[in-house]
Amino acid sequence: LLLDREAFGPGTAYAAPSRSHLMNGTARTMSAFEDDEQHLVRWLTDEPGHTLIPRSRFGEYVRDLLDDALARCPTLSRERAQIVDLVPRGGGYELVDCDGRMQYAATVVLALGNFAPTDEALPASLRSHPGYVANPWRFDASEIRGDVLCVGSGLTAMDVAVTLQERGFTGGLHVLSRRGLVPLVEDPFAEAPDAARFGLDVTSPYRLLRTMRRAARREAAHGRDWRPIVESIRATTPAIWSGWSLRERRQFLRHLEAYWSIHRYRVPAATARVWADLARSGRLTLHRGRVTTDLDVAHVINCTGPQSDYARIDDPLVRNLVRRGLIAPDALSMGIRATAEYAAIGRDGRPSQSLFAIGPPLRGERYESTAIPEIRRQAAALAEHLVAEPAVLTIAG
Repeated sequence: LLLDREAFGPGTAYAAPSRSHLMNGTARTMSAFEDDEQHLVRWLTDEPGHTLIPRSRFGEYVRDLLDDALARCPTLSRERAQIVDLVPRGGGYELVDCDGRMQYAATVVLALGNFAPTDEALPASLRSHPGYVANPWRFDASEIRGDVLCVGSGLTAMDVAVTLQERGFTGGLHVLSRRGLVPLVEDPFAEAPDAARFGLDVTSPYRLLRTMRRAARREAAHGRDWRPIVESIRATTPAIWSGWSLRERRQFLRHLEAYWSIHRYRVPAATARVWADLARSGRLTLHRGRVTTDLDVAHVINCTGPQSDYARIDDPLVRNLVRRGLIAPDALSMGIRATAEYAAIGRDGRPSQSLFAIGPPLRGERYESTAIPEIRRQAAALAEHLVAEPAVLTIAG
């Protein structure tokens, strides 16, 4: 049984109506199936493998796959409902929805995706202002008039810029982040070669940084691009992350993550062109700092990225799971504690036999856990593990 409080299929990221919002990975890397890398390319029929397709089209692909699975599998069903609590019973759970209805499942998978950004660090006067946009993925851009401030300068801010421009935005765009860094541009032809070719030392964050810089200089000296160096460790990132101490992970997050992110999470060239056009016209101003000074704008859009601290997420299901001790926030406030086999670890430190998670909730344990290639790998591995269970329930956020 698949349960979701909203429509099934595309999710927030891939339900974007704009055809200008493109995937950050090529069609050849975004197949839903780990063992069939050309599946999406064949489904598209009219696009080469290096194309960065619109996210809405990928949403159609996901919905089509789900419809096909439902047609072929009589034991698979879906229901639109908001689950607000899990009550342990008989080794499984009674699931409680927002209307108080209950149903039993022997096994539960939390496929919650991303939550809206937090705004606790922003002044209360700003959050209460009528021009404040708390959720950058759900706002009406046609109602935006005057100058805009985006808090955060990553992928979300660049998507907001595209949305505003597409809807006829004529104001000025201010973008504020702690370091003033913006994502670099994707090369759809970049491959993921064997990392051994680059001589990378992954034993600590700073050793990895030094050896990646050295490799980039060598590649540049031979007229080659730096992007394959970044791609070469993508598949092994969870193993690298787990090999670092908690102290080393904190060092990475505090000092290096912002620089890593702009190299790893790149934007399509078309998105970068919108950004560059705004800058050339004098309508884009990039600020480095925090929200401590006065700036005269009509709207502020929170582009700080998804909330990942499960001790603070304002969602009834998450609050009840934490309250019951069924899940526990990880030490870095990036998600929840879980085993390598995706079993949730409760407040008592014991892994569950019947509660699992995939995707963004595992970022603290795996770091690389939010993109299609990683999620499809997790889904396939977990499905193999659960195939013999008497009942499986997936909760999609």
